[in-house]
Amino acid sequence: MTLSSATIEKRNTWDAKRDEFAKALTASQNGKHPDGSDKYDDAKLASGFGVPAERLGDELTRRRKEVDDLGLVFNLAYTQERLAEVEEESRKSGLTLPTGPRDDRPVRKGLGTLFVESKAYTERANRTTAEVKVDLKTLMQSDTLGGGGWAPTQLDQPGFTPFAVRPPQIIDFIPRFRTTQSAITFMEETTHTADGTVVEKAQGVAAGEVARVFTRQTRTVERIPASIPVTDEQLDDVAGIEDFLNLVLSQDIMRRLDLQCYAGNGTTPNLAGITDHADIQTQAKGIDPVFDAIHKALTKVRVTGRGVPNVIFIHSTDWQDVILTRTADGLYILGNPAGAPTNRLWGLPVVPNEAATEGTACVGDTTYTGLYMRQELTFAIGFSGTQFVEGEKTVLATLRAAMVVRSGAKFCTVTGI
Repeated sequence: MTLSSATIEKRNTWDAKRDEFAKALTASQNGKHPDGSDKYDDAKLASGFGVPAERLGDELTRRRKEVDDLGLVFNLAYTQERLAEVEEESRKSGLTLPTGPRDDRPVRKGLGTLFVESKAYTERANRTTAEVKVDLKTLMQSDTLGGGGWAPTQLDQPGFTPFAVRPPQIIDFIPRFRTTQSAITFMEETTHTADGTVVEKAQGVAAGEVARVFTRQTRTVERIPASIPVTDEQLDDVAGIEDFLNLVLSQDIMRRLDLQCYAGNGTTPNLAGITDHADIQTQAKGIDPVFDAIHKALTKVRVTGRGVPNVIFIHSTDWQDVILTRTADGLYILGNPAGAPTNRLWGLPVVPNEAATEGTACVGDTTYTGLYMRQELTFAIGFSGTQFVEGEKTVLATLRAAMVVRSGAKFCTVTGI
């Protein structure tokens, strides 16, 4: 769904206020409570909010209400736009709801009612005595009840309930390119000595010498295939089954590609993922709060790697622990639970995912990465082995790509979360 500029502005305003609130709380963090939750210094918190200590409670209430109100304003605008979109889609598709009174539907009568209203029963009802003779015969009943009757038609509901699997979570943040090559090569500057040699010199004194060394790097285009055997009858008897198979195979391949882009070990036929680099930086959490450890990792990317970090990848359960961090008096630092959660930290988008290893996050500058597509998803149907005489076929999906990280120092893992 595409949001209007006005709704986006409401969301941005809400994000800014929440970030401001979170940063003030983070700066006042001071140790741990016995239950393991973070503890905060009220004096630092009051200073961060710019209010006297005696007004801290009122200021926390005011800021929390401000964030909640902004969240309600955004959610209301979002809901209105979504409802309008759904209504327009329904109008275009010609879907309508049933209207009119429901009293005109025929009333279904039970067998007992039909019997006592029958002529035979009403005539006997006027007699002094009544005799009912029942002669049991073979009962014809619905086959669903275990009888020998005509089985009712069973119609499957449209669609299906998919198996619970991890969706792609990483590749949306990786630039994508097309290539006609079987390998991606690029030059990486592995040595640059200028500091200490490029200095001021007096007249007649030789200039300092700069050393620059470049190394050719290669990333091989790898193949990710998936196949499924299917009978001729299945293809013939179920409308749309071929499209369905193409869909699920493509989802499986894209999920694998997503994982490889993050954690591939670079050994053929694996892709070289973000975390597969000898020069990737590392920041141990140690006794630091998670907020501080992640910020230190961002600083390493900026100072040592000279990158501009634009994303934080973190395992979903680890992000849950961050979201649930509270102040000493029980306030949730990253937002009131009544509002919609915002996956942002230190001004950057957070990507909760299960491609990352639990307990380890990764921050970095993805502008130094690239997913090079040699062959987009393609599909084919053919025979394998004895399938021809057995009345079977194989549906094959294939993708070829190379993952490039031009500088591992532009990323930093955070361990021990």
